[in-house]
Amino acid sequence: SERNVGSVEYKLREENQGEGPLQMEVKLEGDSPCFLKNREAKWSSKLEAYVLNFNGRVTHPSIKNFQLIEVGDKEETIRLQFG
Repeated sequence: SERNVGSVEYKLREENQGEGPLQMEVKLEGDSPCFLKNREAKWSSKLEAYVLNFNGRVTHPSIKNFQLIEVGDKEETIRLQFG
């Protein structure tokens, strides 16, 4: 569905003073406000790193890769991803 976005605000915060991935929060204002946050990465003991499943789309790990979900969405439907 289309959404008229009047403005976009985002902020980054580092969790646990340097331990763990960066957290991003996004607020879209327009016809109907929308609040997004980054999908929480899971720790992989095999890789000894935080990982997200991009279903084969990402071939190289990067701190720039992220997935955004709507705040309160228990199914964690990905609304936007980069990577």
